[in-house]
Amino acid sequence: MGCLLAYVLRLAYMLRLAYVLLIGGLVMKGDASKPQRILPAPRCQPISVEQCKDLPYNDTRFPNLVGDESEEDAENGFSTFDPLIKIRCSSQLKFFLCSIYFPMCTDKVPIAIGPCRPLCERVQMKCEPLLKEFGFPWPVSMNCSKFPPENNHDAMCMKGPASDEDVPVANEEPELEPNENSFTAVRCTQPSTVYMNRTAQCVPLCHSNHGFPNLVGDESEEDAENGFSTFDPLIKIRCSSQLKFFLCSIYFPMCTDKVPIAIGPCRPLCERVQMKCEPLLKEFGFPWPVSMNCSKFPPENNHDAMCMKGPASDEDVPVANEEPELEPNENSFTAVRCTQPSTVYMNRTAQCVPLCHSNHGYTKEDRECASTALFIMSLLCTALTSVCLLTLCTRRECLVALPELSLLFCSISFALSALVYLFSLLYREQISCMDYTSKSIFVVAGVQHIPCTTAAILLYYFGTTGRLWWFVLCCTWNKHTQRSQQNSDGLILRTHVLAWGVPLGVVMLALMAQSVHADPLSGMCLVGGANRVIEAVFVSLRELILLLCCLVPLFFGCLALIGSALANDHSVVSSGSALANDHSVVSSGMLGSVYPMAAAFLLLSSLQYVLSPAISGWNTVTAIKLLADPLLGVLASGGCLFQILYNMFNASRSPLVDKHGYQPALPHIPQPPLPTTTYSIGRHPEQRPLC
Repeated sequence: MGCLLAYVLRLAYMLRLAYVLLIGGLVMKGDASKPQRILPAPRCQPISVEQCKDLPYNDTRFPNLVGDESEEDAENGFSTFDPLIKIRCSSQLKFFLCSIYFPMCTDKVPIAIGPCRPLCERVQMKCEPLLKEFGFPWPVSMNCSKFPPENNHDAMCMKGPASDEDVPVANEEPELEPNENSFTAVRCTQPSTVYMNRTAQCVPLCHSNHGFPNLVGDESEEDAENGFSTFDPLIKIRCSSQLKFFLCSIYFPMCTDKVPIAIGPCRPLCERVQMKCEPLLKEFGFPWPVSMNCSKFPPENNHDAMCMKGPASDEDVPVANEEPELEPNENSFTAVRCTQPSTVYMNRTAQCVPLCHSNHGYTKEDRECASTALFIMSLLCTALTSVCLLTLCTRRECLVALPELSLLFCSISFALSALVYLFSLLYREQISCMDYTSKSIFVVAGVQHIPCTTAAILLYYFGTTGRLWWFVLCCTWNKHTQRSQQNSDGLILRTHVLAWGVPLGVVMLALMAQSVHADPLSGMCLVGGANRVIEAVFVSLRELILLLCCLVPLFFGCLALIGSALANDHSVVSSGSALANDHSVVSSGMLGSVYPMAAAFLLLSSLQYVLSPAISGWNTVTAIKLLADPLLGVLASGGCLFQILYNMFNASRSPLVDKHGYQPALPHIPQPPLPTTTYSIGRHPEQRPLC
C-alpha cells in the first residue's frame, strides 16, 4: 500500500482535531437502525466546492453531518482530505466526503440526505488501514453506524457509485504528465526489508513505494541512505521539527502508479525548514545545499503540480516508534537553548558562550572595577620593579647576597606578568574575543585562539616563576641561618634552572588540558576558571604546593635561629648577635614570610571559587583571584626596593676616618676564638661591600 508522507500527516492532524471535537458532541442518538437526522437548515444553497460541484445533486444545507455551521467551515474540513483523495485509497472516498460535508438538500425533504451505511463501510474498509499505519482511528464523526443501512421510507440516503470505479465527475483532474517545471518521471521501487530497517527515521514516515532517482539525484537506495545520514546531527539538534519530514520527502519522495512523477515537498515547507536550520549550518561553515533550493519545489499542491505540505504547525511529527530524547554525551549534539540573549550556543564546546560586548551576568560597575583595579596594581608593580632596576644600574653592590637577588628576580617575574596584563587590557577585544558565525564571542576552553592562548600561558608562566623565586628566597634564607657555606656560583646556576625551567613543564600540561579561557569579568585570558577541575589542578594545587614548600625552609630556619641562640647563651654578643645584627638575614626572613601569608589567602580564595559555584560578581574572592599576581609583584618589588634603600642607608652610616686624621686606638680586649665558618653565601662572606 502506498504510504502517505505529507498527505496523511496533514490528514492525521485534522482527523485528530475532528476526533476531539466530536467526542462530546456530534453523535447521532437513537436506535442504530433508525438514526435521527440533524435539524434542517432554513434553506438550501448551491454547492461551491469544485470537487463536489458535479455530483448528482447541486444543493446542500447547513449544519452538515459533521456539525459545520457554514460553507467555509465545511470547505476547510473537506480540504484536509485532499491528500487522501489524490492517493485514492478508495475511488468512492470523494463522493462519501461530499455527501458528509455537503449533504444533499431538497425542498421536498426537510432533512439533509447523507451517505448510506454500506457506502461508508466500503470506504472505511479501504482507507482505515492506511490511517492505522500512522496510529489514528477512523474518525468518530464518520461512524458508519449512524448512517441508514439503506434508502427506504424510514430514512433517505445516497448509495454512491455502484462499483469501485472513479465517480464520473466532470472536470476530473487529469493524470499529471511530466513537464519542464516538474520533476523527472521515475520508476517506483519496493524497498527491501534490510533497507527499511536501516532507514528507521523514515519508517513509517516514509512511503512503501518511492522512486529513483530521487529529488537530489541519487540513483539507488544506498546513495539516498548515505546522503540522508549526513543530516543525522541536524535532526538530533531539532533545529526544526519539520526537518525529518522534509528530508524524507526529498531523499525518499513518494511514488504512486497514478502519477508518473516523484512527489516531493512544497516550497513553503522547504522555506520554513531553511529558515530554522540554515543559521545552524552556517555555524559549521556550510551553506544551504544547492540540491535543496526551495525555488525548484512547487509553491502549492494544485492541478499543475503535486507536492506535500508537511505538518500544519511546527510541532514534532507524530510518528510511531519515535526515537526518544537523546541525553547529552560526548559523541552527539545536544539540543541546548541558551537562556540568556547575550550568549551564543557553540556546538564545538556544547555550551553557551557570552558575546564579547555582553555583561554575562556582571554589572557594568563590576567590570569597570575589575579592570581599574587590575590596571592600577599592574602599573604599580611595573613601576616599583623599574625603580629597583634603575637603582641597581648605579648601585650594583646594594644587592649581593642570594636571598636579595632571589627577591629581585621574583620582582622581575611578576613585573613581566604585569606587563602582559596591561597589554591585554589595552588590546582586550583582539586577545580575548574571536569571531564565530559573524559574532564576536569570548574565547572558551577547548577553542584554539592564538592571541588568547599566548597571553594566558605567559601570565601563568611568569606567575609560577615569581612564586618559585620566592621559594628560592626562603631556601637561601634557611642556609643563612645555618651559617653554611657553599659555592655561590653553582648555587645560583641551579636556582636559575629551577625557577625558569620547572614552569615550562607545568605550562605544557596546561596546554594539553585545554585550560585557557577568557574571563568575562575582567576580559583577561587565564588558565583555569572556566572548568572547576582545571581551576583546582592548575591554580589551587599550585598555591598549596608552593605554600608548603615555602613553609618548610622557613620553619627549619626559625628552629636554627632559636637553637643557635640557646646553644651560645653564654656568648650572645659574639655569636647570636652576629646573626641578629645582620640586616640581610633579618630582612630576608621577614620578606620570605610574606609570601606564605599571601599564598594562604590566595589558596582560600581559589578553593572558595571551586567549592562555591554560586559566587559571582565583583567580590573579595574574585578580587583576590584576579589580582593575585600583581599583588604579589607589588609585595616583592616593594620588599626589594626596601632592601636596596636599607643597604644604601646602612652603607652611609659605616665608620669613617676622622676629618683631622685622628683615630683613637682601640683597646685590646682578649676574645674567645670565633668559629671559622661563616653564615654568608655572598661572594665575600667575611665582609660585605658598601653600596
